[in-house]
Amino acid sequence: MSTLDKTNFFVVDVETTGANSRTDRLTDIAVVHVLGGEIIDTFHSLVNPRQPIPEFIQDMTGITNQLVKNAPDEKDVLPAYKDFISKDNSIFVAHNANFDHFFIRNTMIRNYGVSVEHEILCTVKLARKILPKTQKVNLTSLAQYFNIPIFMRHRALGDAFATAKALIKMLDILKTEYGITTRKELNDFERKSRRRFKVKNEIIDQLMIQVNELPQCQGVFYLYDSDGNRIFASKADNIKQKLLSYLDPNYLSSNMMKEIIERTERIEHFDTVSELHSDLKLCNIHHENPLELFGNNSTPENHSNIIYIDSNNRTGGTVSVFLIKDGLLANHIEIGTNANSHILESVIEDTYYTNSDIQGNDNERIIVRKWLSKEPDLGNKFEVKSDKKKLYTDLKNYISSCY
Repeated sequence: MSTLDKTNFFVVDVETTGANSRTDRLTDIAVVHVLGGEIIDTFHSLVNPRQPIPEFIQDMTGITNQLVKNAPDEKDVLPAYKDFISKDNSIFVAHNANFDHFFIRNTMIRNYGVSVEHEILCTVKLARKILPKTQKVNLTSLAQYFNIPIFMRHRALGDAFATAKALIKMLDILKTEYGITTRKELNDFERKSRRRFKVKNEIIDQLMIQVNELPQCQGVFYLYDSDGNRIFASKADNIKQKLLSYLDPNYLSSNMMKEIIERTERIEHFDTVSELHSDLKLCNIHHENPLELFGNNSTPENHSNIIYIDSNNRTGGTVSVFLIKDGLLANHIEIGTNANSHILESVIEDTYYTNSDIQGNDNERIIVRKWLSKEPDLGNKFEVKSDKKKLYTDLKNYISSCY
């Protein structure tokens, strides 16, 4: 049986000269390859449409006639696209999938007489099934719901990357809240109409009081039954919002979560400073078999020394600095753009240039690697090398450029 963590998801986005897949042409195409909860590769190219791009589309996408003037023709881009997505056990994924699929399909037929056929998964339809009824599912709204920054909106690579990250989060929801782990189960889920379940718990009012007292913050939460047994553990960008959704009969569409909530008597939560910290905390409580839990039964081949700077989730005038050593999260600090650079340099010195060991295991390395794979390299990933002076200068310049 084909499992989802062994399935190749090819997340596609195209920009075009118009909405007609027969008469309009591609101007931009991108594919993000997702496997086992990781973004493992990308394909991207501008395309010369050999026809004028309407002005309103140029304004929306930033793709001008001048920009694609020297780009390859569609017949030159398609072979590389075909090679990239031609893997066994694969699914074509897109936001409003029919649009992207028909455009590529008709482009291939026009040039070669045949197309590459894949099973299709639409993230719009999937979001409508598993997210709150009132939640908008256009890409901008979906990205906001999942706290995903889009680094190039209305460009193929930026939109494909955001869709891929949303897909990974939705696949995680399908696994943890619906027990869906195979392609057959996913296909069956897609075909069924969405049902809603009302929780029947004698202490539902007490649970509501507990939930209403929770913070609207990122973190992990645990649910316990009347015997004190932990019966569920998960993470959320907004703990309060997530738990309220489980108690809302207008939202709850998972029978699995209905049964869990009906057994729940106590809720415990822990704030975390990032999704990576949430993942690591969950990994530690699932110590019995975290490799299987996170869909990877092998250890990573390389252990990186990387400094990653995240300016999207900044609080006030700070950026988040993640220090990865030997593939493990060695340190995390928030630093302001006007902060004394010696603070960061001192932390880096202690982390990378002393003989201090980092405690951790291969399970945690897998979590760190997967988290890093979902963060696009926008010049904010710095490999730690022997030239400290250059590293410190590059970091300082990047942090200063964030504001």
